Parts: sequence; structure tokens; C-alpha cells
Amino acid sequence: MGVSRLINGWKPNTDTSQEGDFNLGVFGCGPYARDVYLPLIYSLSKVLRTRISFVVELEDKIEDTKNYLARLGYNQTVVLTAAEFHERYANDQKQIIPSDIFPQNGISAGIVSTEPESHLDYALWLIENKIHTLIDKPITISKDAGINPTQAYKILEDYKRLADAYETAKKEKPQLACQISVQRRYDPQYTELLQKIENVQTQTGQAPSHIRVVKSDGQWRIAEELATIQYHGFDRGYGVLGHTGYHIFDMIDQIIRTSNSPIQIDSVQFFSTFVRANDLSAHPIKLSPRDASPEKTKVETPKGEIDAHVFMKFLSQGKIVTTAEASLIHNGLSARTGSLDQSDLYQGSGRFKHEEWQIFQGPYAFHTLVDSDMSGTLIKDWSASAYNPLLQKQGARTRKGIRTMIKGGRMNIVGELLKLFPQYENWKIDASRRDLLYNFLESCLDINTARSSLETHSGGVTLLTGAYLSAARQFENSTESPLVTLPYTTGKVET
Repeated sequence: MGVSRLINGWKPNTDTSQEGDFNLGVFGCGPYARDVYLPLIYSLSKVLRTRISFVVELEDKIEDTKNYLARLGYNQTVVLTAAEFHERYANDQKQIIPSDIFPQNGISAGIVSTEPESHLDYALWLIENKIHTLIDKPITISKDAGINPTQAYKILEDYKRLADAYETAKKEKPQLACQISVQRRYDPQYTELLQKIENVQTQTGQAPSHIRVVKSDGQWRIAEELATIQYHGFDRGYGVLGHTGYHIFDMIDQIIRTSNSPIQIDSVQFFSTFVRANDLSAHPIKLSPRDASPEKTKVETPKGEIDAHVFMKFLSQGKIVTTAEASLIHNGLSARTGSLDQSDLYQGSGRFKHEEWQIFQGPYAFHTLVDSDMSGTLIKDWSASAYNPLLQKQGARTRKGIRTMIKGGRMNIVGELLKLFPQYENWKIDASRRDLLYNFLESCLDINTARSSLETHSGGVTLLTGAYLSAARQFENSTESPLVTLPYTTGKVET
């Protein structure tokens, strides 16, 4: 069953209780939900009759959320504060789907798009009520994960709690979907990179020997904003790894698992170095005379990581199989449309992002992928076939050169939305984000189509946990070694 079946209005006819409607509950109506989920749901509403049954949001954002939904025509959507939701539906732990927010007809599904510290409670409620679930990345995170080892390890514990709940719920509802919103799994450039790595491994038996990735966020924030901005903020004891790091760790995990090497990796070691806001005082950056440091504005210096550098060793019985290094940088080459405009510091104030991957496969191959606002998307691929008889015999090519790729295409916003939101005139949705949501809806009808199911994310969560645990031990001068070792199991991720 393909995505085209969905957008052509395909409806299941084997179960009369399912009429093809999708009744969606959205937890969190912040920038990402408004930029991606809600416009896509709106655009699908004419063919799939997707409807937003309810939204849960923080109390101080309720009126703004109601106004936004009204402009989309969702006047019947129930809007609840987080406190109201917990009081009405989540206190007694009753495993009954409330009909006032989830109609009994149609397919019920929930999207968890809150700040990640709240993901666990909402996702557990959905899974335990056997409601199809889509969770934003990171799957969970803990306050002070970067400065408290106990809180760092809680990331992995919370994932295991979710995975156990999902496994239990599927015993009663085998077709229950729970997916993670990681759009890289739907991006053709990354899919092709994985295929190249797998092809070399098949030809030579060589798994990736070293992985190197640098990602610069490219969004310029002044010192006071680093301390005070809540969305993608740095004041909760975690930072850039919690914002965007999970994309990187999930991709590293897929690279490791893509190669069908007979060598079984059983553990991974970590050493992390974090740059925090107080470190930036050595080279202060200002956009205007009004840009004062947190100390001068009497704002507490945030402890979340601004930059994170993580070194990993993937081991098999104590021997190194693959090394990897990941640098997640917020304090990199950046852009800003307005020096003091704080109206939208998610992506609306301008960005200059840059991401570069380098993957070495021993003496046989070297792959690079660059995704940058400076140069677009490029893939370079070199093989050693000119010098290696094994590759020559198997017909591998010599130096394939540079090939420019379009990043999955773009989807223009529908005309009706432009009338409601003129500021989105140039706004577009990556096809990978579109396909992610389509695949989630499709998996609600057929679980076998899921490409980012919860149980395939144990490796990515392990890498995120280890990165934070190493840094947290160093922050509190723990007697435990900052060189962290965690169990890690390989197995091909089905996509």
C-alpha cells in the first residue's frame, strides 16, 4: 500500500467501524506543529476527512491556539490546558478512550509535539489507551540531562518504559502504530547514502570504519536569548543535542545497522565535550549595543550545551569495529533577519544551517554528503577500484565525482491557507516531512508500512543517552569515569 492510496482517499472496507476518518489529537501547538503537522492535516482534510478532535496546550497559549485553529476552520476542536487534560483524562489511569475528545467512529491517532520533557506522559497515555501515536524527536528528554548523570540515564529508562508499554498494548491491538518523527528516514539523499554504504559492504565485507558528522544550526541568538528563550532553549540543563542531536544519532545508528557485517557490535563507548553559555564569555558576540551578557542583564547563565562534541567507539568483544565523532554546533556561522526581533526564534528569524557527513569504509570507499544553505545538497563518492583488484573484478566504478541532488522536492502550501496566513507566501514543506506524516497515517491502517516504528529506535536513544551521561559526569566532577560504556545491539532497521 503506497502513500498515493492515502491521498486518493482509500478507505478500509473490511471493518465497518472504520469509515476512513482520522480523528487526531495534538499535544502541543507550537512552531513545529503549526509549520508542519497542522497545515498538512488541513490540506488532507478534503480527501481523507482528517480532523483535529482536540489540542492540548499550555494555559498561557490557549487563546492564541484557539484563534489559530479558528482561522483554519476548526471551530469545533476541543482546546484543553495541560492541567485540564490531566485532571479529566489522565488522573485515574482509566484505559477508556474518552468519546468527547476521540469520536468512536473513525481512526483515532495522537501527535505528541510538546516540549520533549512532556513527551513521556502523553505518549504513555496514548499507547496505554491503544491510540495510534506519533512522537516528535527526541523521544524523551530529562531536565538537567547534561549536568546530572541520573537524569541523563533516565532518557534510556524512559524509552524502555515506552517500548514495554507499546509491546504490551500490541498484544491486545497488534495493528497499533507508534512512530517517531525523524524525517531523515524519509529523505532520499540519506536513503541513497545508506544504500551506497551497504553496496560497498556487500562487495568487500568492509563495514564503516569511521563516521564523522558536523551540523551547525545556523540560527543567531544573542546572549540574553540563550538564557531566556523557552522554545529550543538552553535553560533546562540540556541544549543542542536535545534540539537536533537525535536526527544525527539516529542516522549514525542506521549507518551502523545498514552494513550486514557478521561482526556483532555489543557495546559503545562515549566521551563528550560540551560548550556552555558561560564558556562563550571568552569571545562575546553582539548584534547591537543592546545585546548584553546574561550577567549584565541579571539573568542566570543557562547550563544547556550550546555546542556538543561526542566521540564514540562501537565495540565487539572489546575490539573497535567503528569509530564515530559528531559535532552539533549552535555557535557556528549563523544568520538573523532582525537583530532584536524575538517574535519567531524557531526558524522564522533566518538560519544558515550546514551539515556534512564523511563515512570511511576502510581502504575501499569514502562517502561525503553535504546539506547546506551555502551550497545546497551534494553527494561525493570515491572508491578505490582503480587500485584494488577486488573492486575491479566486481565492476565498481572509479571516482564517481559530484552529483547535485534535490532534497526530496518541496510541497507548496495550498492556496486556501495562503488566504488565511499571507505571511506563509514563500513557506514550503520538505517532502520528507510530508511523507513522514503520510506514512504515519498509512501505518494506522497497515502497521507493516511503518518506517520509523518505536522499537527501531533503541540504538539512537542509546547514543543520545551516552552522549549526555559522559558530559554530566564531567559537569558534576563525578567519581565515575567520563568514558561511558553502554550495551548496544545491532540488527538491520527495516525502512
